[in-house]
Amino acid sequence: LAPLDAPLSVTALGYLAAAAAAVGHVWPVWHGFRGGKGAATLVGGLLILWPWIIPVLLLAWILVLTGTGYVGLATVVSGVGLALLAWVTDAEVPRLAFAVFAALFLLFTHRANLQRLRAGNESRFERARLLHRLYRHHRRCAI
Repeated sequence: LAPLDAPLSVTALGYLAAAAAAVGHVWPVWHGFRGGKGAATLVGGLLILWPWIIPVLLLAWILVLTGTGYVGLATVVSGVGLALLAWVTDAEVPRLAFAVFAALFLLFTHRANLQRLRAGNESRFERARLLHRLYRHHRRCAI
C-alpha cells in the first residue's frame, strides 16, 4: 500500500511500518502505554520483509533457550544476531537500519530481564534446558 512516488522506497516504508508496529505494541495508546516487549511483532514484520532470516533467528533462539533456559536472553541474542547477519550479508540500508533498530529495541525492552540475569535472580524456564539435561544425563551414564 506504499505510494510509489514517496521519498522513501517501498522497502524502507515497509521496515518503518514494522518498526512502528513494534513501538505501538510496546507502548499502546489504548492500554495506558503498557504493552509487551515487541519481539513477536518484529518477527511478524520480518516474516513479510525478510522471511529467509526467520529460520536462522529461530535456530539461535532455540539453542540459547535450550542451553540456558532464559527466554529473554534468547530473544536478545537473536535480535543482536539479526543485526550481525544484516551487516555480514551486506544488507541494503533500510534492512540494516531495521536490524540495528530491532537489536537495540529488544535490548531496551528486555533491560529488566538482563538486570535480573546479571543479579542472578532471573526466572529460568527449566523444562526448556534440554541441552543441560542431556549433558547431565550423559555425564551420569559415563561415570
